[in-house]
Formats: sequence, structure tokens, C-alpha cells
Amino acid sequence: MNLSAYPFIKPADFLVLTVGIFAYYEFLKTGFEIFTYKRPRKLVLLVVSGISVFLLLFVHLLATFAFTLLFVVIEGVNVKDSLIVALTAEFGFFISFIALYFIFTTVGTMFGIEGLQLNMDWDELLHYAMGPS
Repeated sequence: MNLSAYPFIKPADFLVLTVGIFAYYEFLKTGFEIFTYKRPRKLVLLVVSGISVFLLLFVHLLATFAFTLLFVVIEGVNVKDSLIVALTAEFGFFISFIALYFIFTTVGTMFGIEGLQLNMDWDELLHYAMGPS
């Protein structure tokens, strides 16, 4: 996606990105602690999480995976454990982001928060739920 095509004008967008970065950070930290018994510095993990979320949402999934994998390898983890840590961060982020987006969309629609509202009527929802026609 082209960044200029995505308008960062609503405060809700920054909230979603901040929560996404925090979720990626937590899954990356958890992957490190569980699978490698290492504890990288928190600031380094936070910066890597921010870059990874930016790459994931605006560039490509494979670029994010390669960046995270490269970071984990640079931290001194063997290749097998690096793959496990990177996959943990990626798939954990996906699951948490889907759940968080469902919650944000529901709350935004209920309370009329601009940027988090579901802007579809029931006919459009049913059309997309039925799949390609």
C-alpha cells in the first residue's frame, strides 16, 4: 500500500498502530524468553517491533518476516530458534490484531468514534460475507 494513499488524519489510527506495536513487542519478547531464554533490551525490541509493524502494514509480509528473522539472528540465536521466534511474533501479531480490530470496530461503531466505525450497511456486509459472486 502506498503511504500517501493512507490518510493518517484520525487519532484512532494512531491508537490502532500503538496497540499493534505493543502486541508485536509482547509476542517478540515472549518468543525470545520462551524459546531462547534470552532477554534482549526492551528499547531494542520496541524499535524492532515498530519497524516490523510498519513493514507488515505498509510494505509486505515477507519483508517483515525477513527483518525480524535477521534481527533475531543478529542477537545470536541459531537459525532454527530464530525461525520459531520470528514465526511466533508474526502469527501472534496476526491473531491479536484481528481480535483487537474486531473490538475496536465494535466499540467505534457503538460510540460513533470516527476512524473506528464500520461504514457498511447490512446489504454490503452480507454481500462480502457470501464471497465472490
